[in-house]
Amino acid sequence: MRNNPHQIHIAIIYSALLLLPSFLTGCQPQKSASPSGELFPVFGIVLGQTDVEELKKMGEEDDGFYVIHGQKFWVHSGNVFKSMNLVRPRQLPLKWRNMGFDWFRSYDQWLELLEDLGYTITIVEAPHVEMFRGHESFTAEVKAINGTATVPTELNLDFKYSDKTTTSGEGTLYSIDIDIPDLETDKPSTNATVQTNQAEKQELPIHIKKQVSEIKAGGDSIVEADKKRIQKMKDELEKLKKEKAKLIAEGRKEDDEHIEMIDMRASALTKYIQMLEETNSELSGTLKQLDK
Repeated sequence: MRNNPHQIHIAIIYSALLLLPSFLTGCQPQKSASPSGELFPVFGIVLGQTDVEELKKMGEEDDGFYVIHGQKFWVHSGNVFKSMNLVRPRQLPLKWRNMGFDWFRSYDQWLELLEDLGYTITIVEAPHVEMFRGHESFTAEVKAINGTATVPTELNLDFKYSDKTTTSGEGTLYSIDIDIPDLETDKPSTNATVQTNQAEKQELPIHIKKQVSEIKAGGDSIVEADKKRIQKMKDELEKLKKEKAKLIAEGRKEDDEHIEMIDMRASALTKYIQMLEETNSELSGTLKQLDK
């Protein structure tokens, strides 16, 4: 992705498109850059269509799933990719993150986003509070289906294990399961075939040029937004460190579980900060190349 600094090599353009899709048309977390909510293809992989032979070319197989770009693509039975499971703080694909997917969204913000993206939402488990490791924790489960997308997709969002207790609390989502929906019961169309014809292939260069133009126009605001988010998380991490130091200094046995939860939260924050910093650095480098 780093070639002659005085030229924009075609490989840079394609790499930039892979890393920076529709996010460039709207980088605010409450807004969608893709009203259709199309999650696939991602990394060239399509739910319900990409077969095992293609997956083998892209990643390593391990007991029914293939690890590709840090994500687990499950096959289960048969020979076609059928589902994914993402657990916080596993990095979300940039294509989805650019659509607004973010582990630090609140329950309310997730519902708003999915509605904006065209998903039909079912509350599987209504929001409530449960006890987890000695403290109250927000709990809920949501199913969201986009049956009218080119690739119909079902999301199952599981909210639990956080230290927040309300629907507005940030970072309450624990995991996302992605599956092929049963459209006979959840409707609408049963035709989920992605058709790529010659006309679409001929239009690709125009699409690339348009995306590159959007990358240049929106890149700086994306980088700055991520910097602010990183700083906010670093501030929270610093508060956690001070809180832990205070509890240790007080030396009360009943605070041991609280300290353990602080360590878990700090570890998740540290990993997420590292991921964002790496992504932001790569994004900045790509934008500098595209500016030349």
